Amino acid sequence: MTDQIIDVSGHFGAVPFARESWTPADVVDRAAAVGITHTYVAALSGVYHEASLGNADALAAAARHGELTAASVVDPRSGSRSLDQVEESIDAGVRLFRAFRGAQGAWPPGEATFQAAARRIADAGLVLMADLGNPIGELTEYMHALGDLDLTIVFANVTYATLGEALTVMRTDPRVHLESHRLCHPDTLELIASEVGADRVLFGTSGPPFNALSALNLVLHANLPEPDRRLILAGNALRLIEGREATDRATPDLTPSPFGEPVRGPETVPIIDIHAHNGAWPYAGASSRENHGITTLERLMTKYNVEQTFASSALAITNDFRRGNRELVEGSRGRGTIRPLVTITPHDVAGSCAEMDRWYPEPHVVGAKLHTQLSRVPIGDPRMAALFREVAARGKPVVNHVMALGGFDPPTETQQVDGIAELASKHPELPVVAYHGGGLDWERMLELAAPLTNLYVEYASSWPQDNPVRAAVDRLGASRVMFGTDMDLLSPSLMVGLVDSAGLDPAAYAAVLHGNARRVFRLGPARSPQGQAASG
Repeated sequence: MTDQIIDVSGHFGAVPFARESWTPADVVDRAAAVGITHTYVAALSGVYHEASLGNADALAAAARHGELTAASVVDPRSGSRSLDQVEESIDAGVRLFRAFRGAQGAWPPGEATFQAAARRIADAGLVLMADLGNPIGELTEYMHALGDLDLTIVFANVTYATLGEALTVMRTDPRVHLESHRLCHPDTLELIASEVGADRVLFGTSGPPFNALSALNLVLHANLPEPDRRLILAGNALRLIEGREATDRATPDLTPSPFGEPVRGPETVPIIDIHAHNGAWPYAGASSRENHGITTLERLMTKYNVEQTFASSALAITNDFRRGNRELVEGSRGRGTIRPLVTITPHDVAGSCAEMDRWYPEPHVVGAKLHTQLSRVPIGDPRMAALFREVAARGKPVVNHVMALGGFDPPTETQQVDGIAELASKHPELPVVAYHGGGLDWERMLELAAPLTNLYVEYASSWPQDNPVRAAVDRLGASRVMFGTDMDLLSPSLMVGLVDSAGLDPAAYAAVLHGNARRVFRLGPARSPQGQAASG
């Protein structure tokens, strides 16, 4: 591995809609803990308050900490003053500029002041990094607005939903590069390297609050030649931002396979992954229609020393729950590795009961799966209450998508955290698992879950935060936290990083990785004595 790891997307400061606040020293310590040697930092005072203040804060932080380099915020809302701020930053030696349009009123990329700022950054031969939101088309909108401007631009927050768009643009536009922290399909980096080259990705954590080890694992666990890994971890940042000659070259003609050698061998604590999916998703990558299914899950399990995986059907969640359940249960019979979750829906309580009654007698079926977001039924709806009564009557646990996104998708998102706690309280004998642990409202989820001994949390996410697993173990006890990955939609490397960075003692570590799932879902003993030992 490279002796340099450069994070191009660090932050420090306060967040106005949360209680978090991080000092530059926090960023340095956080980086050192996982081996990151240098971080480009933007001050959140420049993102959420005023750019000139934040840019001064970033320069001051870099002056005090040799491990940090200032990145300046571009905020076109202040008109000509924005252009003055760009000039001041160039004079101060800043080489990386960042645009946070989502936090700054969602100005359009064609806005005149932003265009002028981008032109000045391009004329100086410097780099612009733009944080994207989730909508497909935003990256394309940026590039149309920039026209033929000779500008190196790095897009952060490209996800599985927008990867296909990014690759389409990158194939014909060499100006476009990606920051890595949400390139989270199991084979995303391999796919990018095969289609446009590993010299088009820069490592970043977007943290705090994004978990640093989760972000780093995406690169360390990728099935890439070492020169390509070194380019992503440091070489591309040195070349593009600092203007240094690269010693490595991107490997041509790569095959985008996510598997490769195991990254967690048989000597490590085995995993029971309670959150996985079988079937295709409509995104570029490993779980596309031509490369998906139980075999893909089992090969990822081998890579990460996963003993058993609880899977629900992607088809059942998104479209046809009867067909999806049937294909999953029948396709996983006799394998000993994949344990189905029967997808149910509040839109058809009677049909859901029939599905549970049909499939629960199968010995490898472990419980029910409910996706409240995709069903678009608020968790406080009477149909949901009726469905939970039927689930409780059948005696197997239920897992639930519980992910609040900060109130952007009412009412189903904003009611999930409070609603799942209420339903769990009405059925104290029913084990209830909150997938995603409440999302951005994970602290509220812990508060509500604390008195409910039948309510468990799991933290699969494409943007794992610092560090809900540690907080959950402290608040609920190690016996109430389980491990899930959301594969093969997401790479298991994210959640391995989150748990490995939580600082758990050996007993808690083993309980989270497999012991709690084994107990709650009434599985057999671990496959070997190694499963009872703690090891990273």
